[in-house]
Formats: sequence, structure tokens, C-alpha cells
Amino acid sequence: MAANPLPSAEIRAQIAQAVFHQQRGAYADAERLLRAVLASDPHQPDALHYLGLLAYQTGRPEQAVELMQRSITEAPGNAAFYYNLAGVLQKLDRGQEAVPFYQRCLDLQHGNGDAWQGLAQTLHALGHPEDAVACLEHAAIYAPNHSGCWSVLSEIQDALGMLPEASAAARRASELSPGSPELRARLGAQLIKQARYDEARGILDQAIASAPRLAQAHYDRATLDAVLGNFETAVAGFETVLEIDPQFYSACFHLAAIRKIPAGDPMIGRLEAAAARNQWREPAEAIHVHFTLGRILEGQGKYAQAFAHFSAGNQARHTLLHYSAADQREVMQGLASLFDADYRQRMAGAAHTTHLPVFILGMSRSGTTLTEQILARHPQVRGGGELNFLHAALRRRLGRDYRLDYLAALHSLNAADLHDIGTQCLNEMQALDPAAARITDKMPSNFMVLGLLHTLYPQARIIHCRRDPLDNCVSLYTTLFETGHGFSSDLAELGGYYRMYTELMQHWRAILPPGVMLELDYEALVNDTENQARRLLQHCGLEWHPACLQVGELQRGIRTASLFQARQPVYRSAVGRWKHYERFLGPLKTALGIPN
Repeated sequence: MAANPLPSAEIRAQIAQAVFHQQRGAYADAERLLRAVLASDPHQPDALHYLGLLAYQTGRPEQAVELMQRSITEAPGNAAFYYNLAGVLQKLDRGQEAVPFYQRCLDLQHGNGDAWQGLAQTLHALGHPEDAVACLEHAAIYAPNHSGCWSVLSEIQDALGMLPEASAAARRASELSPGSPELRARLGAQLIKQARYDEARGILDQAIASAPRLAQAHYDRATLDAVLGNFETAVAGFETVLEIDPQFYSACFHLAAIRKIPAGDPMIGRLEAAAARNQWREPAEAIHVHFTLGRILEGQGKYAQAFAHFSAGNQARHTLLHYSAADQREVMQGLASLFDADYRQRMAGAAHTTHLPVFILGMSRSGTTLTEQILARHPQVRGGGELNFLHAALRRRLGRDYRLDYLAALHSLNAADLHDIGTQCLNEMQALDPAAARITDKMPSNFMVLGLLHTLYPQARIIHCRRDPLDNCVSLYTTLFETGHGFSSDLAELGGYYRMYTELMQHWRAILPPGVMLELDYEALVNDTENQARRLLQHCGLEWHPACLQVGELQRGIRTASLFQARQPVYRSAVGRWKHYERFLGPLKTALGIPN
């Protein structure tokens, strides 16, 4: 039974005092005051809500959610209560439950930019990036000057490969908060991905000048140097990052990629201590620590220990990914069914007459980067890297349907739609180098839409890079991909994906006209580079040029997982690498159909 009720003015004063104590960390004093209020009035919504927040702050999450839900029952029109509960649920990895509370907050308060931002971040974390983008498009209407919304929009568009949109959103965020070096650094990072290197350098240098201890700005600046092949400067930059923030573990990962880390290096001890402690500010830290240790230990010939760390890194990564083998099989089988032998004739109006594109595709880590490097040394060829023009154009055209029902959305496109998409992609490609006779796109996953690419550009040359399945899969498993590649973090799923890839490639072989696709084996490429290079040039309609053998000397930026390896001479040590890890590969071999 409640005690004698306190006067409303006294209740407000006690709650205000409790909030003051809560904000300065005097949690016991805050809780005492709030419970005194509730003893007087068990239904007081503010006391319930602040006590719920206090319970969360002091490690009682279930009690926190229960108290905050009670506060909403008592005050269903308080938008802040919905927003705060959604935020707590999001931090508890209960994003699905958080979504309706964010939505109810926005029903009550359309202009709450923080709620739009939180809802978008939650939807993205749940694997619904298109929904998140749609959410932020609404935010641009109701809260157009909220820099956080524009910043999150930039992140998500970046992940979707919508790079021009991502940099535009990052620029808007920076303009709205001109005093924020963090947002300036984000814009610099976006510009790197668009190969606007000079502009990125200037913006990042400004961010560092205004905030010399901002580790992220130094990290992005060092990344720019690595992309451009300025490895000594990049090393110094990554070391500065670690001096500022010793737990910025992605800097360790890049250092281990650029230079050999000798046994006894202090960085190894710090990484091993972090792995043993297993406490992270965010899950990605565990991934970087384990992959870095895997790389270092492999370089020391300690293969069992290296594989243990690669496995731990992949386990941490697997928890963050949204990969379904069943869904993937449905998509690949659906693509083969849609892009059948007659599709090009049915969609003849989509075709463009051009020899400009050269599509280099296959599994990642199958030699696509080396193949592009050989071609890009030719004076008539521009190496485009992993271009995402087609997939970004499809996302723009299809919107949420791109994710909700990808196959049905592709079925809905007619020849005129496809021609427009092809025009857009071709214009973006030509803008990379208007003088080039050929521009390469080495997006490996284009193997899935090879039938569509041939429909859009029937005269374009296609190069399918192949590699020994075990070497290819081990390379995938031991490579840290910043985005995508959800199939590569589990050996059985990786083997299953590889089988699906080989089945789909068999379909393309059956329907493509002769001479359109050249199949190139990685092992032949590294063991007989000149003859294979001649095959490549002949296939692309180009005269032989000896510069094509000067692999590793390109001056343009390289932004793939192979950015360091791509600047080295051709090496053969990766052939047969899987044998170092053979004893651990049982699930992979089984999935590939290879006897153990």
C-alpha cells in the first residue's frame, strides 16, 4: 500500500534531484529518491522511467525494460519514453523489439532526428539496409538538419555500394556540423572509395589539423596512403593511430599486412592479451585481433595456432552476418532460371553496342586482382577495380524490392528498364577514363549476374578466374573482408557456396556464345604469366604490350582486400597453401565433395 502521497511540487523536486545524482554517477542516491517517490505514488511515470534507466546503467537489463514499459503504460503519450526504451532494447541486441518503440516515438514526434537515426541503425543491424535508407529519406523530410541522420545514411549507402550518394550524404552531415572533425573524416573516407584521392587528402588533413588526437582521421589518412602504395607513410600513420588509441585494432591488421611483424614485437603481446581477455568495445575488434594474429602466426610458420585465430575471428564475424545457405541457393537457381538461353533475345532492346567493359569475375581470391593488374598495365586499358555500378543501379531502381524479393524484382524489369540501367552504368564507367579503349570491372560476384551483363553488353569480354577449390576456399576463410562474403566465415557454408558457384558457372558456359568468356586458371597465370597474359590481351582485342608483365607497378589506387599483394611481383607461394591447414579442413572437404 502506498505511503501518504507527496505533493506534486515535492515529487518534481525529488525526481529532478534524482536525475542530477544519476547524471553524476551517484546511482545509490538517485535510486533512493526515485523509490521514495514510487512509495508515495507507484504509478508516477517519470520515477518509473528514470528508475528503469538507472536499472540499465547498473546492470539490471530485465528490470530496466519492465520499469520502462510500466512508465509507458502510465504515460502513453510521452515520446521520450518510447525513444529511451527503444535505445535500451537496441543496446541489449533486441533490435526487433526496439523497432515498434522507435516507430511509436516518431508517430508522436515526427521531427525527432535522434529517433529516425536510431530506427535506421536498428534496421540496418537487423539486415534491412533498404528499409533503413527509406527511413532516412523520411528523416530528410521531417528532420532535414539532423547531421547524425545524414551520417548514418552515408554509412548505409556506402555498405550498399551507392558511393556517390554516400559521399553526398557525408558532405551534408559535415556541412550541418562544420565543427565536427569526426564527420569531416567520414567524408574523407567516402571520397577515398570514389578514388577522389586529392580531395580526400585535403579533407583528412583538415580533420587532423583541427583534432590532432582523432584516431579515426589518422586511420583514414593512413588508409589513403596504403591505397596509393605509399606504404612507409601508411605504416607511420597506423602507428600514430595506435599511439593515440592502443585498442584501434584494425590499424594492427593493416600493419601486419604491410610489413612483416617479427617474433617478440610488442604488438603481438598486446593482441594476445586482448584475445585472452575477450572483452571488446564492439564486436569488430575481436575480428581484427584474431585475423591479425592469424596473419602474423602464419608468417612464422605456426599454422595450428594461426588457424585457431582465423577460426575465432570467423566465429566472431559469423555472429554479425546475415547469411542463409538456403536463401543463397534459391537466388542462384532463380538467376539461372531467369537468365536462360533465350533471355538475351527476349530483352534485345536492352543491349548496348560497346567493347568498353571487360568483366573479370569468379570467386573472390581466385586471381581477379592479378588478372586486372596485367590488363591495366596496357596503355589502352583503365583498371576500374571492383565497380558496383550495376548493383547500385539495380538498388536505386528496385528500392526495397531489391532485398525483399530480388528475383521477382529482376523479373519485373523490361527491356527499356534494363537499357536505362545499362546506360547509367556505362556512363559511370566512361567517366573513370574517357580516353580508355577498355575499362575493367573486377567485381568477383558478378558471376551471379553474368547473363544480365551479357544481355546489357553483348560485345563485352568476360574473364572467368578459377583456382584450386581448396586453395581458393582457404584464402577466403583466412581473409578479412570488411563487407559482404557472409558465406566465408564457416567452412561448411563456404564449401556449399563454392559448389553453388560451380553449378551456376556451368549454366553460363552452356548458354553464352563461343568466344565471349575466357576461363583463366590462377595456377597457370602465376606459373606461365607471359603466355597467359597474351591470351588475355588477345581475348580483349588488344595488341601485346610488354608493360603487362610489370605487375605491381601500377600507380592508381587499389581498394580491395589485395591492396598490398597487388603491388608485389607475381609470386607462386599461394599455390598449395591449403596443405598447411589440411588437418582442419574436414568440414570444407565434405561440403566440396572431396574425400577426407
